[in-house]
Amino acid sequence: RIMQLERQLQLHSQLDSVGMVDYALWSAGAYVITALTSATYAAQPSWGWWPLSSARPALQWKPPELALSPEVHLGYCWAMLSSSGTLGVALPRTIIPRAVTIDHVAKPLLFQVESAPRDVEVWIIPEHLDNTSMGAQRDAIITASGADLLDHPGLFQPHRFRATTFVRLINFTYDVHGSNAVQSFAVPGEVNEFNLKTNTVLFKFLTNWGNKEYTCLYRVRVHGDNTQE
Repeated sequence: RIMQLERQLQLHSQLDSVGMVDYALWSAGAYVITALTSATYAAQPSWGWWPLSSARPALQWKPPELALSPEVHLGYCWAMLSSSGTLGVALPRTIIPRAVTIDHVAKPLLFQVESAPRDVEVWIIPEHLDNTSMGAQRDAIITASGADLLDHPGLFQPHRFRATTFVRLINFTYDVHGSNAVQSFAVPGEVNEFNLKTNTVLFKFLTNWGNKEYTCLYRVRVHGDNTQE
């Protein structure tokens, strides 16, 4: 009875607010791939103390795993260094990805919107990519090497993935001014029909809304079809 309740609670946390299972949930077994993930913002003042009006200390040192947690509260985010960078996520199982979701704090609660993510690409390492069977539809698939995608500073051992082929799943803009702070984006049909399987997802944040020092990432989610059912 207790185990059944625990399973129900876990499923509820995976489905909350968008009605789709989140395979990037840390408590369900997903984890951050350090070699694919940008550095954490950790700027220090030259004079050794922060003015009382500054919220910067609260943003520092929170790990990127926070972006895989359902806890979304003001300031309780992973502050990714710079206005662009990457977050690599290992899923607990192989899936066919169908959509992703970005969670952020609602605009009326924000002190400033500049650190919210804006233009985003999502890439995967496919289980296999059979060019011969794709035929003319192969043009719908955009690929890139790890060397091309991981061209920003602050990565730990990025050479591990330099020769790896990634497939672009989706690109979109997160609208911090939108009416809903939780925004889902479906994989476009021309990519979706290939039913690509993966257990490795790379979120590539191209821009934010103006903050050059850091980008606040509250939660990312990955939805899809479980291939192990």
